[in-house]
Amino acid sequence: MKRFVLVFVCILLLAGFLFNGQLVSAGDKIMMMLTGKKPATLSFHSFDGGGPQYSIVLDSDIVSYKSERRYNKPDHKRLKGAGYDVIFTFTGLKAGETVLTVQKRSPIRETDSQDRKYKVTVDKNLNVTIEPVTIYEERSKK
Repeated sequence: MKRFVLVFVCILLLAGFLFNGQLVSAGDKIMMMLTGKKPATLSFHSFDGGGPQYSIVLDSDIVSYKSERRYNKPDHKRLKGAGYDVIFTFTGLKAGETVLTVQKRSPIRETDSQDRKYKVTVDKNLNVTIEPVTIYEERSKK
């Protein structure tokens, strides 16, 4: 039985390698092959101490998302105004299409508040594709 499991794991690793030409992360590749899920990401640049803040407005249950902040330099805690990327990763939950809005808000200048719309498509294998629908739209003052 152990031999069978070892051979099976080796086959999955080899398939993961052949699947994309390289094996970046065996666990991710194997999971993607087994589930068919291919997530999509959106990335936006900001900086500490006044850079824009990004949020997602999504009124659909076809995808879930998580956000992460990835700093450009390892010593970012010592730097004032350190740059980072806000990365949103979208995972398909069920097939369908929807539109999401990314809100860009400046904590300093109200006039820098903008929205951008994206079309999100999830196929039957739960692969996610995201396409821009509009360039940033200025928010009207109320």
